[in-house]
Amino acid sequence: MVPSPPSCHKLLVPHHPIPATHRDNPTPSTSASHPSPLATFHTRIAPLGQSGSAPDASNSPTPPSCHGGSGLVLFGAGLVSTALLQSLLEETGCCLLYVVEDQLEEVERAFGAKVPAGTRVLRQQDATIALSDPRVSGAIICSPLDKAPEMVRDALRAGKGVFCEGLPSLDRQTAETCFDEADRCGRPLVCGFYKRFDPALQFLYKKVRDSRALGRIHRISTISSLYPAASLGLLKASGGIFYNAAVHDIDIISLLLGESVPDTIFSLGHAFCA
Repeated sequence: MVPSPPSCHKLLVPHHPIPATHRDNPTPSTSASHPSPLATFHTRIAPLGQSGSAPDASNSPTPPSCHGGSGLVLFGAGLVSTALLQSLLEETGCCLLYVVEDQLEEVERAFGAKVPAGTRVLRQQDATIALSDPRVSGAIICSPLDKAPEMVRDALRAGKGVFCEGLPSLDRQTAETCFDEADRCGRPLVCGFYKRFDPALQFLYKKVRDSRALGRIHRISTISSLYPAASLGLLKASGGIFYNAAVHDIDIISLLLGESVPDTIFSLGHAFCA
């Protein structure tokens, strides 16, 4: 027996998160079709610094890419995915103003010992500096599951929109309190089923759900691979393979079938390595 992902009375993300701007696209697109700013990334990075005493946030330098964009704070560099971090650094509509992480070695591991110019690294005890900065409009939560709910609620109460890369909690009631807090504060809380926003998947969704080009669906097979393989410590900290990995495949199948949650989950497993 293996546990299925906790079900809440509220959907973790909108059930049909397909923006109208993507509905008319005849073919799926990927980031490969857009110029990457990585070629000029070296012009806007600076050595990793210590947090120390914090001056007024309004006096902090603003990253060149942030003018006119949305400022973000990242909680927890230890569990941030490489893909999410790369998107943060490449996205021109927003910029990373703060990283809140007690373990500086985790920041060095994530950023390669460098963070974007103008991005400040703070310890958890100084998180209020980031949350009180009016330039910050959103928070990205990548903290361990035992700390994530508190970070989510603090950010919401500070008036920030929240993106939680993983589940907000493995406990159903705790997860519900996070969404209840979002409703009370009138701020968005998006749980990290980010595969739903993949342009290629949106293209497939349109074919399956809107035009029904594939006819009636009888069976769906998904294959998920992660390279390099996640460490055992990472899997333990993020809830294990079911809550951290398989939950995405289950979510995508549910999306394509037009269902909210599955009735039954059956699992077989085999260890191919030690």
